[in-house]
Amino acid sequence: MDLEAEPGAGNRVTRRLDVTGKKDYEKALAEFGAATGGRMDILFNNAGIGAGGFFDEQPFEDVLRVVNVNFIGVLNGIHSSIGLLKATPNSLCFTTSSSSATYGMPGIAVYSATKHAVKGLTVALSIEFRRHGVRATGARRTRQGRRQCAGTRARKQMAGNDPRHFHVARQACL
Repeated sequence: MDLEAEPGAGNRVTRRLDVTGKKDYEKALAEFGAATGGRMDILFNNAGIGAGGFFDEQPFEDVLRVVNVNFIGVLNGIHSSIGLLKATPNSLCFTTSSSSATYGMPGIAVYSATKHAVKGLTVALSIEFRRHGVRATGARRTRQGRRQCAGTRARKQMAGNDPRHFHVARQACL
């Protein structure tokens, strides 16, 4: 299926979007709102990047990049979209998190922290947005097979308990 062609030329709005830029998000949603008559049935937040290694060995710019994409990007999306969502009966704010939101994971501490934040925000907004008739929910990206694969390979590769090896093993299972 060609997803770009599926909805038809008159039924889609496409553009590049930097989720870390609030003004860019607002401009994109203004274009979207103009094309949809001010409606948004579903906001699907799914941006996420990661950087592995010991926290104290990561360049701070890398740490901020993960926070800006994984959490600030989600905040930008929800905050910029809430007007359209409120104007659409039974709309849905759906945000993808990660199995890393369940517990802190060494070697991907910042990634894990951002996914904890996304999960907490989503739970809180699921209650707050009810007053507007907007639903908020999310999903943790996880599959049992991936977890088992990552754990087994990680134990084999974690020479000296270096979490960078765990991250590499985890990536090999995706």
